Amino acid sequence: MQIPRIRQGFLLSLASAVFLVAGACADEVRFTLMSYNVWKGWSEVDDGFRKGIHSIKASGADVVGLQEASPELAARIADDLGWFRAEKGGGSPQIVSRFPILESMAMERLVGARIRLSEAPGREIIVFNCHLDYRFYGPYTAMKPGATADSVLHEELRSERAAQMKAMLGFMKSRLDAADTRPVFLSGDFNAPSHLDWTAGASSLHGNVGPVAWPPSVQVIAAGMADSFRTVHPDPAADPGFTWSAIHKQGEKQDRIDFIYHRG
Repeated sequence: MQIPRIRQGFLLSLASAVFLVAGACADEVRFTLMSYNVWKGWSEVDDGFRKGIHSIKASGADVVGLQEASPELAARIADDLGWFRAEKGGGSPQIVSRFPILESMAMERLVGARIRLSEAPGREIIVFNCHLDYRFYGPYTAMKPGATADSVLHEELRSERAAQMKAMLGFMKSRLDAADTRPVFLSGDFNAPSHLDWTAGASSLHGNVGPVAWPPSVQVIAAGMADSFRTVHPDPAADPGFTWSAIHKQGEKQDRIDFIYHRG
C-alpha cells in the first residue's frame, strides 16, 4: 500500500488521504478516505446539507468518516450520493462509502466497516472512525503563562480520551492483527494533537511547549498504525497540517487534531 497524496483543511475540520491497495492480483485499487467533522450535522452552516454534499463531491472522497453526525444524517448523505452506510453507527461517528459495506461494527464513540473495493481477491479494507471526548482540551493549557509539558498533560489526562482510545484499540485488535491481509484505517476527530507534531523542533508553534507525549497518538502508534499525514510530511515545523480551526483563526489555538492512521 502506498500513500501518494494527502490533503488537509478542506472545510470545517477535515483530513483526507489517497491510498493504493494491492491484492492478490497485479492491479492496484486507488481510493480516497476522508475524515470530516460536520459541525453539529452542518446545522451551523447556512444551507448546510447542500454545501456539505458539494464538499464531499468536490473532495473526491470514496469513503468518509463523519463526526458530529447522526444515523439519520448519514443515511440521508448516503441516499443523496447513492452510497452505502455503516448501519451499526449509532452516534456522532458515522461511515459512508461509495463502495459496498459488507459488515459494520461499533462501540461507544467508534464505528467500523468492512468495505469491498472490488470483486478481485484481496480488495477488502477495514475502516474505523472515532470521535473522542472534547473536554479538558490540552492545547489551551499550553497557551497559559508558565505552561510546561507536565501541566499540559495534567489537563489532558482529566479527559476520557486516553481511556477511550485504549478501549477502541482493544476493540480493533483482531482486525489490526490481520491487517497484512485486510488493511485497517482509523479516521477521526481525536480532540487532541499528536506527539509527532508537538516536538522540540516545532515547539514555537505550541507556546514553546514540547515535546508532549499526547496519549491518543502515542497509543495508536504503539498499536502499529502509521500517521498518514506525517508519513508524507515528516517535518511538523514545515508542514503543521492544522485542521482546527478552519473557521476560527484569531484567538484560537491552531492544531492538527483530525487524523487518518493506517496499518497493512
